[in-house]
Amino acid sequence: MQQTQADPLVDALVKDFGGNYVFALDILEQYRANPQSVDASWRQYFDRLLGVAPKPEPPPPPNGPTWTAGGPAAPAAPSAPVAAKPASGTLVRQPPTDGGRGLQEPGTALAREKVKALAVPAILPGDIAQPIRGGALRVVENMEASLTVPTATSMRSIPVRTLEENRRILNKHRDATAASKISFTHLVAWAIVRALDTFPRLNDAYAELEGQAHRIQRDQVRLGIAVDVQKKDGSRTLLVPNVKDAGRMDFAQFIKAFDELVSRARKGTISPDDFMGTTVSLTNPGTVGTSASAPRLMPGQGLIVATGALDYPPEYRSMAPRTLSLLGISKVMTVTSTYDHRIIQGAESGLFLARMEELLRGEDTFYERIFEDLKVPHRPIKWEIDENPGLFGPAGSKEEIEKQARVLQLINAYRVRGHLVADLDPLDSTRAPHKDLDPATYGLTIWDLDREFITNGLAGTDRLTLREILEILRDTYCATIGVEYMFIADRERKAWLQVRMESCRNRMPLDTAARRRILEKLVEAESFERFLHTKYVGHKRFSLEGCESTIPLLDRVLSDAGRAGVREAVMGMARTSPARSAGAIAHVCMTLTPSRAFTISRIASVSITNDTRPATTPAGLRIFWIVKLSSGELE
Repeated sequence: MQQTQADPLVDALVKDFGGNYVFALDILEQYRANPQSVDASWRQYFDRLLGVAPKPEPPPPPNGPTWTAGGPAAPAAPSAPVAAKPASGTLVRQPPTDGGRGLQEPGTALAREKVKALAVPAILPGDIAQPIRGGALRVVENMEASLTVPTATSMRSIPVRTLEENRRILNKHRDATAASKISFTHLVAWAIVRALDTFPRLNDAYAELEGQAHRIQRDQVRLGIAVDVQKKDGSRTLLVPNVKDAGRMDFAQFIKAFDELVSRARKGTISPDDFMGTTVSLTNPGTVGTSASAPRLMPGQGLIVATGALDYPPEYRSMAPRTLSLLGISKVMTVTSTYDHRIIQGAESGLFLARMEELLRGEDTFYERIFEDLKVPHRPIKWEIDENPGLFGPAGSKEEIEKQARVLQLINAYRVRGHLVADLDPLDSTRAPHKDLDPATYGLTIWDLDREFITNGLAGTDRLTLREILEILRDTYCATIGVEYMFIADRERKAWLQVRMESCRNRMPLDTAARRRILEKLVEAESFERFLHTKYVGHKRFSLEGCESTIPLLDRVLSDAGRAGVREAVMGMARTSPARSAGAIAHVCMTLTPSRAFTISRIASVSITNDTRPATTPAGLRIFWIVKLSSGELE
């Protein structure tokens, strides 16, 4: 259908249907050819628009405007006002009495801009026009401004197996140290920052200064982070504050600045300065399951990166986890790079995404530096080619047997040397990773983590995946308890220790009462220590400082011993000076409640020496302070 600019029908359809007015024009073409060929709702709409007389049956009271071809329509009631008759041969929409919108007068419709008309939707009875204010208005302004930026988008699917596994190792370590978790967004954002080291031109911006096009070269990376914020009324808005000078930080500093920024954004304590000067942005619609996205680029930025959901390719999603592990299939993440095409070319954007993939796969010591910055005592997982002898080879092949033997070697290595990377220093948690505890030393790759191996009784099991094996070994031997016991010659004793440590991963579950009891003993030990310091000012003594946890430990050991039927316990402490032992023994005597399991019946001191002659010098003397506890009634 051909329409001229003078036809006011086009303006009316644009006003009512916005960007969908072309579809309405097609329906109008069908209506003009045969009114009965269109739906009744469309037919009634065009009848009103063109002033076609209604059917003989009484219509409902009109709520909208009435159209006439040569004059105004008859009023619905005698009391209704009659509009002035327009010029003959024009289509004029009469202004309704209920305040509805009507078609503008001829001439003004032709002068109205089509772009503005597209932004005005039809407002029907019952609709509410609510002004947009605050942060939501800022989003509207940004979207309007983004229309002036000529952009293009590059897209790349990146395997994320190394990203997943190294994030799991990081969070296991940080959970043990009561630190915040590392998210996928943290690692992807850090990969963007490091990729900009290779492609710094993507951090630039375009500007017109005095009518001349300019390229603005940024001196630092200000990475914008899209934060979804829920307001008090339940509505949601998107804020994009930025991390200042991210390129000069290490990963630990970056995580701290990132988390503080997100926290302030969600608490509503963000400042205007946090939004200024963003050079590159990251948005993560993958958190809600979106596979890929091409976001809008704001003026002043050269690049915005969007990440999709982490999932297996569609053709593999119906497979069982064991089959996926056997085939070596990795989850993938779609990453898009939307850039300002005036200053950035497609090849640069594509190479930038390729660099991100290299980093997220672990090249150029990407994860090694992260582990070093966060003081993780394990080696990161590397991307390697999968060599699975069980896939095409016969069952029980030589290669499969060799890999199984290497898993058993790895288990034994943790039992022998796991204590070397245990977190035992309260002043410094830095621990260098040990090569014998690295699965790569034994030819095990990232693809073996979900495959089952014989464990030879590890934690009372026969078969576990390599991931489960490593988690048990690291929790048991490399956490806050270091155990060195493999030198014991008696196999039964070693097996006894292994079963009891590995079955609970050296972590005893404590109920509320047990936790309260431990706290009481710690408070008593600290209180008695302060009493001695206040009462005997200036006296030489050796305090319990740093060893307060010994008191609840002895309390538990002696209580369990009493319940097990032990009738007498003798404790001794070897020191080169009696004064060193006196403080600890005094703590034991004062803080161990007599009614728990034992009563203190005798305190004595015995001096012994390796020499048969009587000891005459402190250097050759060992003093044992003996506390004899007799069994009493249990609580």
